[in-house]
Amino acid sequence: MGNFSVSHYSRLHLAARGVELEYALDLAEIPTFELLREWQLERNSPRPELERRAAVQAREWLRGLAISADGKRQIPAFISSSLVIADGAGGLPILRITTRARFVSDGGKLRYEDHNFPDRAGWKEIVIENGPGVILSRASQSNVDLSQALTHYPPDPTLAPPQDLRAEAEWTLKTPLLATRRQRPTDIPSRPVIATIPQPKRTPVAPAPATLTAQAAPLGTVARGDFLSKLLHRSELTPWMMLVAIACAFVLGAGHALTPGHGKTIVAAYLVGSRGTLKHAAFLGAAVTFTHTITVFALGIATLFLFRFIVPEKITVGS
Repeated sequence: MGNFSVSHYSRLHLAARGVELEYALDLAEIPTFELLREWQLERNSPRPELERRAAVQAREWLRGLAISADGKRQIPAFISSSLVIADGAGGLPILRITTRARFVSDGGKLRYEDHNFPDRAGWKEIVIENGPGVILSRASQSNVDLSQALTHYPPDPTLAPPQDLRAEAEWTLKTPLLATRRQRPTDIPSRPVIATIPQPKRTPVAPAPATLTAQAAPLGTVARGDFLSKLLHRSELTPWMMLVAIACAFVLGAGHALTPGHGKTIVAAYLVGSRGTLKHAAFLGAAVTFTHTITVFALGIATLFLFRFIVPEKITVGS
């Protein structure tokens, strides 16, 4: 997904006593670096302190979710959070925080919208499932869990990452909970426990076609399934296709060498034609090395300080 990506996962479980929400954000290397710096912690910081900051961050991300039931704003109650830190590219850490929350609802029209990192590239998946005693009459997403809560992504390279940040559903209860409504406030548990609610068997439902097509991905996101991806995914490549690919690569590479920024090739040719000495060649190589290296450092420093205001994956920089 890229070093700047943030992947989203939301699972809405419609149950008899309300809606249980499992919400996960998987941060790539650069967002993880920024978040740890904001926490003033490191990957090897004490685990209790990391988990405490993750819980605070999870509550903040919950406030970035817009949830309504029959037009009334719903604020999910935080239950728990879990933190996973793994190795990313170059040994840099990547971070995933999974949050569990719940809000009371007895059916109706449900609207869900995720406002956290909306412009970031990444995997954005929403799963809607109904539990026992619940009739789900309409849902914008299915109950098929493609990424297993961002832990196992599909291996198919032609599958475009879903880009779902909004969802709607209409549901009702088979039997109203009259007994629950007559309970006194002191009889109602103050802290719900998700583990006590049985998980239903999931019946696979075909995902919406728009979710699995490359056209569904907005501009700037990773989209697979184009002509080149399908061509390379074929089990057999003919010699003719390989020759055409090599010829195209040669032509494109030669054209790229003539574009601005490759003047060093002309300078090297001039050096040879003018019978330059070894000292002149060493000076030319040192100058080219210095300018390229300092440009990379300048680009990296600018990226770390400006990526909060400018989405880096939507900018192409050539050197």
